[in-house]
Amino acid sequence: MKFGKNTLRLAFTLGLLMGCSSSSPGGAGGASGLGGTSGGGGESGAAGGGGAGGATTSDPAEALAGTWIFQAGSLQPMCNVAVATLDLTGDLLTITRLDATHVNVTSTGGIACNASFTVTGAKATVEAGQTCSATIMGNRVTVDVTGWTVELSGSTLSTALTGTITSPVTCTPMGTGTLGRAG
Repeated sequence: MKFGKNTLRLAFTLGLLMGCSSSSPGGAGGASGLGGTSGGGGESGAAGGGGAGGATTSDPAEALAGTWIFQAGSLQPMCNVAVATLDLTGDLLTITRLDATHVNVTSTGGIACNASFTVTGAKATVEAGQTCSATIMGNRVTVDVTGWTVELSGSTLSTALTGTITSPVTCTPMGTGTLGRAG
């Protein structure tokens, strides 16, 4: 049997339409995201749309874990006498995952800490009773931490710390900073 041009065009068009009907399988879905990022959408199939993006991780502590370096940051002692601000730029902060909702934060440099945190989503909050140390007026002093958070946004970690110092001078230090992954 011989077919004309119009018959072949019609057959081709019908084949395309049938391939796009709801009875054809769709494309593969996107991969799950890691570290709280979403996965990409899947490829479109003949009938289906792309897959949904991946879900966020159920282990928020994993996304925070690693060694971070202060790109900018300072600790202002805020004492009852004039005391210089401590520059934290270049200091390291290491976050160790303990379990899915707990991390340990260790810092070295202008302020030295080894503190326990509870993680909720992309934010970790210091647990009660934690201390750090800093050099104020030539003396290594204990900072009783009254508040400290670290929060991940994209590839940047933000931190804010408050505390009290009672000896040799009275201070209410406040520190802030932004960090990027070291190495």
